[in-house]
Amino acid sequence: MRSRLLNVVSLLLLGLTAVLAKKDKPAIEETTFKSLPTNLFYFEDSDIVIVQDTLPGIIYRSADAGATWEKVKEIKESESLEVLPHPYDSNVAVALGTAKEHWVTKDTGKTWKTFKTDGNPVLGRAPINYHATDPDKIIILISDCEGFTCKNKVRMALSYYGLC
Repeated sequence: MRSRLLNVVSLLLLGLTAVLAKKDKPAIEETTFKSLPTNLFYFEDSDIVIVQDTLPGIIYRSADAGATWEKVKEIKESESLEVLPHPYDSNVAVALGTAKEHWVTKDTGKTWKTFKTDGNPVLGRAPINYHATDPDKIIILISDCEGFTCKNKVRMALSYYGLC
């Protein structure tokens, strides 16, 4: 009887070991993009990920930690320069555009609202600075260029609710 009990316990332990061993391996999903993706980030405390396929300028969103990806429908191909997460509000990100048109999401990328500026974002330095105590405001540095002459401007306190 004791031998039988020992055999049953041994089989259960072996089965448990096999089940646990299977969970030790990560699930790997592979996605091919047209170019090297950039601006990859998670929205804090979620499985929602944003990434930008750089050369075609496509922004993708994943709701399942990167297993599958969908294009952000509000932002057309080649219209985005970069997408930046808000450092103080984990639901917000801003996508800077190429033609004085930009987008903001307040719901982790489910929807994006358009806003316009009278110039394009300054490149080569951080074009956006977020207000520390009012998450509905940003400062955006823009440059209005004609030929080789540029007028650098600061657009302050753009509200996400009434986006100027």
